[in-house]
Amino acid sequence: PDLAINGGFNEGTQNWSPGDGANLTTYTAGQIAGTNPYEGTRYLATNAPNANGSVAQDISATIVTGDTYCASAEVVTDGNVTGGGGALALWLLGGGPNENSTYTFTNLPGGNAWTPISTCVTATASHSSIRVQFYPAQGGPTIAIDAVDVHPDLAINGGFNEGTQNWSP
Repeated sequence: PDLAINGGFNEGTQNWSPGDGANLTTYTAGQIAGTNPYEGTRYLATNAPNANGSVAQDISATIVTGDTYCASAEVVTDGNVTGGGGALALWLLGGGPNENSTYTFTNLPGGNAWTPISTCVTATASHSSIRVQFYPAQGGPTIAIDAVDVHPDLAINGGFNEGTQNWSP
């Protein structure tokens, strides 16, 4: 099940929050020359004039040690330009020490050349929430984001942190 709410941005920016001065808005097909939504009717466009600018969503969850969660999205440089970049971070928060995994992306194509990105994190302690967060490159071109998905990884020991336990030759 997808835990992200409004990950297709079809309800505008509802359930998404800007951080540290990031700009965010949503567009429909044809509003920005060259870029249409990856899926649905809208996509999110964001940029970061300030360091650490971001767009995030917090999701309540009961996370126990060993649980793995993954986030994925489609990204592109908004419009008929190229070179957008940034990072996708997935955080496990509340309870134990904060844990995260980050995927950095650079030199994104523009237009409708959407690029899939993803990252996963495995809990080493219990947590009460998940944050999916996008950090556009400071001062870089506006990036477009669509089809955000956050879900538990159902493969047991998929990170092989416990050796080959639960895996057979």
